Amino acid sequence: MKIMVLLAIISAVLSAFLDNVTTVLLIVPVTFSITDRLKISPFPFFVTEIIASNVGGTATLIGDPPNILIGSATQLSFMDFILNLSPIILIILPVTVLFMMMVFRKSLQAAPEARAKIMELDEIAALRNRVI
Repeated sequence: MKIMVLLAIISAVLSAFLDNVTTVLLIVPVTFSITDRLKISPFPFFVTEIIASNVGGTATLIGDPPNILIGSATQLSFMDFILNLSPIILIILPVTVLFMMMVFRKSLQAAPEARAKIMELDEIAALRNRVI
């Protein structure tokens, strides 16, 4: 479950500064790698990451294309936009992630041996391996 929370937070933060689709495309291979080793379905992770990406994208003017239109119409600066929306995002994101954890709690159960395999991962080797 901790992994899903971390991936959701990473998705939300990246989406604040990148496009939502770009963020999801960056996170999906990591999710596949982790869920494959845990031998659990990636579906709950993907749904949570997509929603977190949408929530995080609303925090800044550049996170979501409609935000630029909204910021222009209201004449909000980049920092004004962040200051007005970040408190809301900081409430919505944890609530959303907790809700998703409750909905998918049975799907997130992994064997202790599988969890140990995750701790053995070498991130440097994974970055060099283009197949992963």
